[in-house]
Amino acid sequence: MDNKVTNTEDMAAKADAAATVDKGAAKRRWGFWRITLVALLALLGVVVLALAVVVIMLGPIVEAYVEKHDRELLGREVTMDDLHIRLFKGEVELNNLALYEEDGTEVFVGVGHFATKIDIMALLDSSVSVPYVDIEALTASVVQSPETFNFDSFIDYLVATYVGEESDESAEEGSSWSIAVENISLTDGAVCYYDTALDKEWRVSQFSLAMPRFALDEALALEAAMLINETGEVSGQLEYDLNTQDFAFDGRVSQFVLDDVYKYVVPYINIQSLEGRLSVDCSVKGNLDNIMAMDITGSLGCEGVAITAPNGDDVFSVDRLDMALNRLNLEESLYDFSSIEAKGYATKICIREDGSVNLADLLYDTPEISMETTAEAVGDDIYDVRERVTVTTDEEVAPLKDINFRVDTLRLAGGNVRYIDRTMHEEFDYTLRDLTVRSTNFELMGKNQIMVLAQLPKQGSAMVQWEGSLSDFYNQSILTSFNNVDMQGLSTFAEHFTAFPITSGNMTFFSQNVITNGDIRGVSKFGTYNFAVGKKDKSLDVEYNLPLRMCVYVLTDRNKHIDVELPISGNLASPDFSLRRLVWRIVGNLVLKVVASPFEWMAGDKQDAFHHLDIDIMSRSLDSEQYARIDSMANTLKSDTTLKVRLTPRVNYNRAVQRLSELSLKMACYNASQERDTAYLDMYDFVRIKEMKLSGRTIREYADSMLVARGVSPVGMTSQAKARTLYGDMAEKQLEFLIDGYSRIISRYIEFQHKELAPDAFVVKSITLDELKGYGGKDRYAVSLIIDNEEVEIDTPNDEDEAADAVEEENLLGDEEVSTTEEGVTAENSAASEEAASKETLAEDNNFATAALDGVVQASSSDNALVVSETNE
Repeated sequence: MDNKVTNTEDMAAKADAAATVDKGAAKRRWGFWRITLVALLALLGVVVLALAVVVIMLGPIVEAYVEKHDRELLGREVTMDDLHIRLFKGEVELNNLALYEEDGTEVFVGVGHFATKIDIMALLDSSVSVPYVDIEALTASVVQSPETFNFDSFIDYLVATYVGEESDESAEEGSSWSIAVENISLTDGAVCYYDTALDKEWRVSQFSLAMPRFALDEALALEAAMLINETGEVSGQLEYDLNTQDFAFDGRVSQFVLDDVYKYVVPYINIQSLEGRLSVDCSVKGNLDNIMAMDITGSLGCEGVAITAPNGDDVFSVDRLDMALNRLNLEESLYDFSSIEAKGYATKICIREDGSVNLADLLYDTPEISMETTAEAVGDDIYDVRERVTVTTDEEVAPLKDINFRVDTLRLAGGNVRYIDRTMHEEFDYTLRDLTVRSTNFELMGKNQIMVLAQLPKQGSAMVQWEGSLSDFYNQSILTSFNNVDMQGLSTFAEHFTAFPITSGNMTFFSQNVITNGDIRGVSKFGTYNFAVGKKDKSLDVEYNLPLRMCVYVLTDRNKHIDVELPISGNLASPDFSLRRLVWRIVGNLVLKVVASPFEWMAGDKQDAFHHLDIDIMSRSLDSEQYARIDSMANTLKSDTTLKVRLTPRVNYNRAVQRLSELSLKMACYNASQERDTAYLDMYDFVRIKEMKLSGRTIREYADSMLVARGVSPVGMTSQAKARTLYGDMAEKQLEFLIDGYSRIISRYIEFQHKELAPDAFVVKSITLDELKGYGGKDRYAVSLIIDNEEVEIDTPNDEDEAADAVEEENLLGDEEVSTTEEGVTAENSAASEEAASKETLAEDNNFATAALDGVVQASSSDNALVVSETNE
């Protein structure tokens, strides 16, 4: 047991000795590693310290490097302030970044403050993740020359430096990297765009943009707002799918100044100025691969719009214009409006001396345009700048394509349209006020109804209702109504075509016309009050030489009214067709009809006044009705000093000569049978002569003996022929003398009874037997009206019937008893004592006719013929 203890102790001692040796070795090894570790830690510390210094100084280093090598890196000079790069956080921030123009004098793009962050850990997964991008006070200056932009050289440098064939190939192979940028924000931006070709500058201020997320494989959405040229407020939201190219945009524009687009409009519409403000609220949906197929809806409003023609005239203006758009699609040529409303609009239509229209000046005949900027100065200040546009071409204007244009509600109110026509001898200037246009469910290519209302000068009004299609002018219907129209305002128009100025009058006009296959058929009712025209201007070479003044007088009734109905006809395809020619053709036809048959158009009072005077060439005097008609005509002449009257005898020559021949035969036969010394016949004698029959045996035998004595065989001759053969020559002289006597009776009556008339106001015209021979109606004095040396004879509408009756009566002469009373004989003697009657006073008026017609009838002993005494002659 002792041995065991001893061995144990020995072993423990040996173990202690071994442990002492191991501790020494370990101590020596630890010292090496400690030195190594300290050295590594010191090195790491130096590295960390060096990295810390690098990280802290990275911003200034990069800033200095970029500014020093900016031309090599970007091809442009770059400056910046306070560039901070937090490498481990992935943050970059800087102030006052400026990228200069190529010449290094002006800033091209500037940023007041820029801050962003990149997720460093996401880079390990081949992903670029940017949690935010903040840009403040972005400024940019874009200059466009006719062929280039000021940034073209910058882009060309970047492409040449950083984009090569390898890059292109790698791009074609695709990349596994994903990119996502979130919370993109741009505030207080300002952009200036200047077009040197048009000398036009655009300034965008208060520009802001917000985009929640941007990723190449996702649809993006953004909101933006800006102020254009300090007045136009623009804002909108855009959704866009980069993969499908689909987009949707909702935008608003408020108080945009139209003059800002003037220089872009003038190449297409030739105007001098464009004024007004525009507001738009629209929604647009479509695809960038087919931009023409996009759908647009929304509303548009304009106020204070004014367009000035090249010569400075105002051609169009509108106080307020509003449009509500259901759908617009250019690919489908669809323009579908819910409503179009305008208030307070005005336009001027001017036809110049050469026939051109001022509105045609707004359209070019050519796409070739040259612009010249001109300025006019007053003192040191340039107050007006305009572009002069010159266009020349030989190309014809292509016809308009059919488009689908619809308006549910069309209303234009408060319009003012001024029409000027300088093709006439004097300028015709007429204005329509408060013009209103209304239509419902209007379609450009469909059948429509449009109503137009307007106020005319001096309380007049007009209404036009049109039914038809703008695509088919050859089939339509037009209803027109004009009320209380001041006729004097149309004087220039009337004077140009007829040489008669309108001096007074109001007009009402109603017309309905239907155009079928180009043929116009319609009717118009025309009425006036107190309508009068002045004297004809004979210096004018007018297109329609019409007796308009005479026509007006004939048509006007005692209440100063004119009411006529006018037929309308014409054809649109006629080369001579024009609306105003059609109007005057209708007026001309009416005037000619009135002048040709004035009695048919006269009112009752004029028919009574200017009715012809029926006479019986065998009667002793005028009767009471004939004197009353003469008085009526004379009184009418007193009320209108411009009017004159002329009476012309119209006697049926053949019938009158026949009647006088037969009367002479009867009287000769009667005298031959009487045993007395005197040839004077009293009333009893004429009663007996009246009872004699021309076909009686006594007269036949007497006529035969007279014919045989003259060497004429009576065999086969009728009683009428016998009388005409025996006394025809003398009957002609008797007829001439009787007509002259009647005329002098009328003239003397006018002279004594109506002394206040001018000598030429009421004239009885003399006439020869040769002039009588062409007349076949009843015996009368025809009435002719004379105004301004224009004369028209008032023929009654039954003249033809009277002529037929006269022929029939002439055929019956001889078989029936001839009305030959003592009055007939004394009528033959009227001329003999007419001179004596002319000396009678008006106090003896009751005996005037008797004294004038007192005469002597004698039977000649040589030929027993009827002879009229001419003692007083």
